[in-house]
Amino acid sequence: MSGPIDKDWLARELPREADDRDLDLDALPKCPGCGYVIYKLAGGRCPECGRELRLEDIAPNVTRLEMDRIDRRERRMIWIGAGLMVVATGLILLVTRKAPHESICFIGPLGGVTLTVLGYRFLLGDTVHGAFFWGGMVWLLLALGLVLIRLL
Repeated sequence: MSGPIDKDWLARELPREADDRDLDLDALPKCPGCGYVIYKLAGGRCPECGRELRLEDIAPNVTRLEMDRIDRRERRMIWIGAGLMVVATGLILLVTRKAPHESICFIGPLGGVTLTVLGYRFLLGDTVHGAFFWGGMVWLLLALGLVLIRLL
């Protein structure tokens, strides 16, 4: 993974210290542009110089194998989310097949909101794998709710 990191990467991948006062400041990751300590940074950019941080900048000791594992997990989340959206769309179309205008009432706004969220995450410099996954979950839950409403 050589692209920009997502804002929650540090919280997920690096071990947490029990007490930050015991940390060795010289051992903490620093921005390669200005030397600002980027430990527990909440975004993919250095707040001091604005440089876009990469995984190699934050955790230089992370092996290529670990970076590949993280990259595969992110791709898998995108595919799972996209698959859930396809299944949900199929459910919505199946349930509303007798009244096609109803399917547009569900899929149109849902698609618009999904594209807006993904675009917003992309513009912020975040990765979109989490947005795809949770977007797919929301689509599926709404489609299942529609199925339940039709069955009752």
